[in-house]
Amino acid sequence: MGFEYPSISPNTGVQTDHVPVTYYANLLISNLIVLCTINAWKFIIPVNLLIPDDYEAVTIIRIIFWFAVMAGLSFRVCFALERCFAITFPQCQCIRQTKVSVLLCVGVWVLCAVAIPHIFFFGLHLIIPIFSLLPTPVFIVCLARAIKALPAATLMPAEKKRGALAILVLLLLHNCLTILPMMIFYIYDYINYTLPSSFSHLDMVWALFCLGPLVDLILCLFLRKGPVDMLLASCCEMENAVDEDLHHTTSV
Repeated sequence: MGFEYPSISPNTGVQTDHVPVTYYANLLISNLIVLCTINAWKFIIPVNLLIPDDYEAVTIIRIIFWFAVMAGLSFRVCFALERCFAITFPQCQCIRQTKVSVLLCVGVWVLCAVAIPHIFFFGLHLIIPIFSLLPTPVFIVCLARAIKALPAATLMPAEKKRGALAILVLLLLHNCLTILPMMIFYIYDYINYTLPSSFSHLDMVWALFCLGPLVDLILCLFLRKGPVDMLLASCCEMENAVDEDLHHTTSV
């Protein structure tokens, strides 16, 4: 028996409608923690003061900051995998069950809460940006596989296909524009020790990174029907019309 999107799996009876919302809600929580730590950092460290007075407070803020950043990145990966599986493997319910999604979110929080303090305790700071680069191939593969499997996903409504592809594209752009520059700069600076000569670049990279939570808010528009879905539908219709015109011109 086939899988009927998007309500309930006929084999397991598991509802999958709320799975993307679960990942998205946890992503917003991690973004909120990131914003709070940024504000706390500005409060503790005075302007133009390179060396903070309270090292313990700064270390705690850094741990919480990277804990939230890594958790948010993990939730984006789960989000991308779920949207990809919805198109490529609609019968596979391993990541699309509500119970499994909740367990994954709890596991992400626990893993980050355990790993990040140990990384700081042992001084292995370079591990964080290196691991932050790993999700990039995942986003690329998810988008490529979803596009390739799109014609075969006949059981999935057209508006769901458009929304899933839009989410995958936005997640990839978010990672390339906000996460990658920050982590690459962090690795380069850690290796070359060029902080005093890199402030202009750091400001630009930091500004891009701070746009991340705003980009994540846009994901909400693709999780519900509305003007954005109508815009995507009109774009697809325009593309189909152009293809038909080209095909007609070629045949003539």
